[in-house]
Amino acid sequence: GLLYGVYHYLEDYCGVRFLSHDAEYIPKLDKLPDKDLNLSGKPTFPVRILSSTIPNDNEYWVKCRLNRLGWSSPGIAKFGGLRNEGRPAPCHTFAYYLPTSKYFKTNPEYFAMNIDGERVGGDQYRGQPCLSNQTVRKIFLEKLKEYIESDIKRAKEHAVPSPQVYDITQNDNQVYCRCKDCNDLAARYGGTQSGIMLDFVNELADGIKELYPNLTLQTFAYQYTEELPTNIKARPNVSVIVCTTRRNLAQPLTDESNIYYQRLFEEWSKIAKVSVWNYADTYCTPKNLPIASEFGFAEDFKFYKKYNLHRCGSENSQIFYPEVREYKAYLMYHLMEDPYQDIEKLKKDFATGYYGPAAKLFLQYREIIKASQERHDSFMPMYPYGAGMYPHLDLDTVSKAQELFTEGRKLLKDDPVLLRRWNLAALGIDRAALARRVALIQEHIRQGGNIENFPLDLATICERARKTHLGYIDGILATLKNRAGEDPKLIENFERQKLRWQPLFSEIAAEHDSFAVPV
Repeated sequence: GLLYGVYHYLEDYCGVRFLSHDAEYIPKLDKLPDKDLNLSGKPTFPVRILSSTIPNDNEYWVKCRLNRLGWSSPGIAKFGGLRNEGRPAPCHTFAYYLPTSKYFKTNPEYFAMNIDGERVGGDQYRGQPCLSNQTVRKIFLEKLKEYIESDIKRAKEHAVPSPQVYDITQNDNQVYCRCKDCNDLAARYGGTQSGIMLDFVNELADGIKELYPNLTLQTFAYQYTEELPTNIKARPNVSVIVCTTRRNLAQPLTDESNIYYQRLFEEWSKIAKVSVWNYADTYCTPKNLPIASEFGFAEDFKFYKKYNLHRCGSENSQIFYPEVREYKAYLMYHLMEDPYQDIEKLKKDFATGYYGPAAKLFLQYREIIKASQERHDSFMPMYPYGAGMYPHLDLDTVSKAQELFTEGRKLLKDDPVLLRRWNLAALGIDRAALARRVALIQEHIRQGGNIENFPLDLATICERARKTHLGYIDGILATLKNRAGEDPKLIENFERQKLRWQPLFSEIAAEHDSFAVPV
């Protein structure tokens, strides 16, 4: 609290702006303000989680007054600790509790039976445990107790609070168990998989409540466990995270297009303490093309406030496919603290500090995207299947956006730092031009044009996107390599992503002679 108060003082009274992990605005003041200070306050959501711009960037997340940034954060004492989930991970934890490599060969009955009647391993993306199996439940309970004891010991060594929440959530796939026992158990709860999940987690919660009365187990209402179960309620030491995977990102959660999730929150809140896993990204190829989702952020967080959420998490994690990530992160971390802030001021503050003279152009770009979404009545879920799911990125919208970015490059041509940020902001619309190039060319021809007078210079866009995208990954790699104690596996992952992207740009370039750019 004291540390957050200091950063609020710097922001609210001194005009400092923490724009991103690598950018701050610090004004020159003759004297630090020391009169009429009121730095007491309480955030709307006690636990605020935002996926990271750079993984495990402790100094950045504490300036954002976030309790966690990214998949995990060390939470060392000098930053005041954090409100992190306990081991083994903050989500998708089944594979940690029941690893296929340890159990599948000798005990395949511990794992899910698929629709073909075969048992499949419970790796993160292949399958799930058999939740009706009593031995599986015992394994989970004993492993959970081991994690808790290990965390308590480690917290004492580092002089930080021990975790108060432990995650019990499904692997990130939908291969749940269809054996007779699981089907019979589901039938008790209205035929829902969420009922089996809640039955399973409730049993674990009962198994730790005497030893660890202050701990909470969290689980998901996610994909196949979204549907509300009947004849069961969550234990008092269980919370349910409602994941808004199918919401319309083009509109706030209060819009009629999102009535499904309005109902889901209302229903789940009657049988459990609820939290939220919100999304600001898209994941199906082509990933994360421009969506002006930020226009709904304030209304979203106001909606969540109605349910007195203890935890509010938002996923803005497409590090490899950035689409104005820093801008959206800046808005979200402020609005998680107080969704009634002046969002227009927040937008202007970020744009001015991050893009300098091109700030107005950036905000115009976001308005252009939003206006096109409205014209097309867009419905943008987290998983938009294919480039055809982005009808708002039509030729007129992409062309106008490209013109704004061209104008911005002229304004910023003498400032390499601002120009790099500007090209990164343009990467989303550049990728949209490339990913939707066939649809855009067809649209142009339907309007009476031809290939020769197509208004977008795809060769230039391809080369610029290549340099910007790979340069962005290089920048992250340099940060990670210079950071003491960084996980080597994380660095290897970024190296693989860079190798993956190089041939993709080559393939685009090879489609037409005009794309002939060196890679």
